[in-house]
Parts: sequence; C-alpha cells; structure tokens
Amino acid sequence: MTVGGAQLTLLKLAGAFYERGHHTTAVFLYDKDGLESTWQQVYPFEVFSLGGWTAKGGVERIWLLSKGLLRLYRYLYSHKIDILMSFTQHSNLLAIPIAYLNGVQGRVASNRGRIENIPLWVERLHGKMINSRLATCLIVNSPLLIKQAIEIEGVNPNKIRLIYNGVADEILQEEGFDKRRTATRKALGIDETEVMLISVGRLTHQKGHSYLLQAMPAIRACTPKAKLFIVGDGPLRKKLENLTKQLGIQREVQFLGTRTDVPCLLAAADVFIHPSVSEGMPNALLEAMAVGLPCVVSALDAVQDILQHELNSLLVPPSDAVAMSEAVCRLLKDEKLRKVLGSQAQKLVREQFSSQRMIDQYEQLFNQILNQQGTV
Repeated sequence: MTVGGAQLTLLKLAGAFYERGHHTTAVFLYDKDGLESTWQQVYPFEVFSLGGWTAKGGVERIWLLSKGLLRLYRYLYSHKIDILMSFTQHSNLLAIPIAYLNGVQGRVASNRGRIENIPLWVERLHGKMINSRLATCLIVNSPLLIKQAIEIEGVNPNKIRLIYNGVADEILQEEGFDKRRTATRKALGIDETEVMLISVGRLTHQKGHSYLLQAMPAIRACTPKAKLFIVGDGPLRKKLENLTKQLGIQREVQFLGTRTDVPCLLAAADVFIHPSVSEGMPNALLEAMAVGLPCVVSALDAVQDILQHELNSLLVPPSDAVAMSEAVCRLLKDEKLRKVLGSQAQKLVREQFSSQRMIDQYEQLFNQILNQQGTV
C-alpha cells in the first residue's frame, strides 16, 4: 500500500465496479506506507493488506511472503471470486498462479510500466506465465508496453489487451477552477505575479527529477519569478533536496510530498513539466492535460504515442536539462502558445482518456471472459 499510479488506478477501478453493483475487494501484498486503516475507512469496498513483505531480508521475508500468499489462497477459496486482476509484474507472478489453483475463471494480469532494475530472468519468467494457461490475458496501458512485452518478455500478442489510463471525470467536469487557483496559490505562498511550475511523481530515478532541477537555474535566468513545486515522495527526496542546495535554488523549489489535492495544485500552476526517463502512461500527465495546463514532456515512446510536439505539448529529449530549460523558457515567453497547447491537451484527454471510457473497457473485457468460459 502506497500512493502511486498503479495503486490509485486499482482503487479507482475498484470503486467504479463497486458503484456498478459488483462485489469488489482491493488486496495489497503489504502496507508499505501504513495506509490500511485509512483506506479501509475511506473506501466503501473491502481493502486489506496480506502482510506479505518486509524491508528486512532473509528468513523473515520468506516467512511473511508465505503467510501472505496462503492468506490470499484462503480468501479466493472462501469467496468464490470470478475475476482476479493483478497490477504489476511481481503481483502477476504471485497472484495469477494462486487464482488458477483456486479455479478463478478470469485471471487478468497487467503491466503499467517496467520496474526499475528488474532482472531479465524475472521478465522472461513473467512472459512465460502470461503465455501459459495460468493467465487469461495481459492488460497494458500504452503501445510501448505492448512492444516491450513482445520483444523483451516474449508474450504472445494475442494475449495482450490495450486499455489506456483514464482521468477522473470529476476533473474533466470541474467548475470553479479559477477560485481554487487563487486559494491554492495563496496557501502555497505564491502570488499571481509569480510563475508556478509543477511536476508530479514519485521521487525515483525513472521520474527524472534531477534533470528538472538542473534545468531550473537557466529557467530562473529567463524568468526570475519562476518557482517549482514538486509533488510526490520517494527514496530520492533527500538527495534531490541536497541537489537544490548545490545548485543554489533551494528557495525557488518546494517539495510538497504526497498530496490528496493534486487537481487543485495543477489548476493553480502555469506549466506542467514531466521529466521522466522511463515510463508507461503517466496518470499525472493526463491530469495536468485535463485541467488545460501546457506541458513540457520527455519524449518517451509511450508519450509520443499520444502527444504531438507543438500541437498539444512540447516534447524534449529525455535526460536533457538544457532542452528542458529551453522548452520551459519558450513557453513562459509565449502566452499564446501556452493557451493553444493547454487547450489542445485538454481536448485530447476529454475525447480519449476519460475514466468512464476506461472503466467501460475493463467491464466489457471482464464480461467477455466470463461469457466465453476461457481465454480471450
């Protein structure tokens, strides 16, 4: 249990299926951030942790993992589940075989981005499992992940289904963002004469925050009133905070940590920057586009599948702080370009990436599985 893209998508889907009258349970291998009791109170469906992992290694980890998987087996056996969907390569490898042994009809694996430093043998094992009778199918959220699944893991293309992430419809339909913008900026201590840059994502290497920080001195040189707000937490926070001191920008950068008001923060900002060096389809980027923010984005393959340079975003080479600073400065000097890119990005999300559309596609797939009594 932690606050991340896959976890939030899981909870979003669980809530939607619950509202549509399905019995729904969200199960996590372990409670990394101590969220179990909070989430149990917040969500109307059942949420629990298997307690199946620990940061410590050795015998204790093996013991907890064994206990957690046994608990999952017993839960599936006693509740007669129709569909089990797992959300990462590791959870696929653990949960899908247990679901198969319990006779769960739909055993749906998913992949939302490559895991940092995952061994190649694990990816190959994952591919073999997807191709076997254990798994019904594999869902991915970008064409890039289809390519990776086929070329790296050897997954049979016939077992892959593409379903894009969706942005919460309440964000797309939100009114009164101007009022929220004013209140949020006031709470952050930034006035309307200052420029608010924002980036959202876990503080890990793959999110590329170090390149964004390296770009800030040049951005400040062209726009002295620019300030950067980084939303999210993770193992690199201390290192990134130290980097701001080394670059002399600690007063111009704020680390906001994990927040529950991300749409309000996005609405308060002037430019969204997504500096990832490796990723699938990022929810944060879609949310920024949904509120009409002009975006500067690393030109990863998954992103280029949906975004077009100078039409609905500015795309820059990954890991290139100079190109990033130049793109941000260009936006800050061109109000017309900011409005055009923000408007086109918002239009794209409204047409292709709503939560309703995503949830409908999942429900259609699950019904197809149950009706066909086999693989799809």
